Amino acid sequence: ILKGDITLVGPRPLLVEYNNLYNDQQRKRLTVLPGLTGWAQINGSNNISWKKKFELDIYYVNNISFFLDLKIIIMTFIYILKKIIVKSDSKEKIIGEKFDGSN
Repeated sequence: ILKGDITLVGPRPLLVEYNNLYNDQQRKRLTVLPGLTGWAQINGSNNISWKKKFELDIYYVNNISFFLDLKIIIMTFIYILKKIIVKSDSKEKIIGEKFDGSN
């Protein structure tokens, strides 16, 4: 963040090897800097499909604003606090399936 390669809020960075698999719509996520947290992360993260992740990332790119960033930051803190307080044994995936361009 200090160096300027990544921001606090934005689409989470994906593997560089995925870049040539993106369609034109998915490629839009590359027009903004990646972030530590993002719209897709607070709306399902690894528990949603690649299609849904890209839809959420593109929504963020098309609607980027200070207030959307603020909402994402607040929702991220709430998510983290819930994880710390509840410590649930949910079936949340830590690592999702690999993107292959068709999934």
